[in-house]
Amino acid sequence: MIVIGGGWVPLVYYHYLLADKSREPIRTRDIDLLVDIQVPMVGDKTVDRLLLEAGFEPIFKSSDTPPVIHYEGTIDGEEVEIEFLTDQRGPRDDVVIGVQKGLHAEAFPKMTEGQFREYIIGIFKEFIGAFPLSMIRPLVQQGRCPERNKKAW
Repeated sequence: MIVIGGGWVPLVYYHYLLADKSREPIRTRDIDLLVDIQVPMVGDKTVDRLLLEAGFEPIFKSSDTPPVIHYEGTIDGEEVEIEFLTDQRGPRDDVVIGVQKGLHAEAFPKMTEGQFREYIIGIFKEFIGAFPLSMIRPLVQQGRCPERNKKAW
């Protein structure tokens, strides 16, 4: 599974989930793609190969082994940088993890459910003018809280 994260979430939300292309939320140049530790191939081409064929250029961002690689290119006339992020494995200090042949993701420590909830709320607070509260509340509703008897709000 590949999940869009970061500053591009509001654009995807409005343009593709609500089909409201009149809204142009502020977004970053980089597109954060959150991936599992292993990304299965769909078809006969890797994600790396698909990005290269779409005209993206791999940019080495570190001297780690394997290196951090971002992909730079253009989408609908917009210069973008695509980066892949994944969970850190175990207690080691992995910086980069190969998640598919030719595809490396930056590793970040896993979050508890509570930490993830606070992270999501923080992202939505940045865009509170763009998101109605009714869209935020279901993400942190009582049923998704680790402390089942406490309300999230």
